[in-house]
Amino acid sequence: MVEYEGAHHQDDRAQYNADIDRYALYRRHDVPYELVTKERMRSPKATIRRVHAALVAAGYDGPPPNFGELWDSLFLPLSELVRRRRG
Repeated sequence: MVEYEGAHHQDDRAQYNADIDRYALYRRHDVPYELVTKERMRSPKATIRRVHAALVAAGYDGPPPNFGELWDSLFLPLSELVRRRRG
């Protein structure tokens, strides 16, 4: 399981405590999980490698992630991807 922890998960105390309870339940039932945060996404390749490693540990036998040109395009500034309208 992969879950994104947004800022509201830390700022909202009720959400924060609900998350702690949920993670304890995952551990109790041996459900592996990976947390992704804004800070972890500062290194997206490392984050994806961590998720891939968790999938492999759970029995996934597919290919590893491909960090080619398409991957790089996902992190380009929007201004490089969208043409500006003139007129």
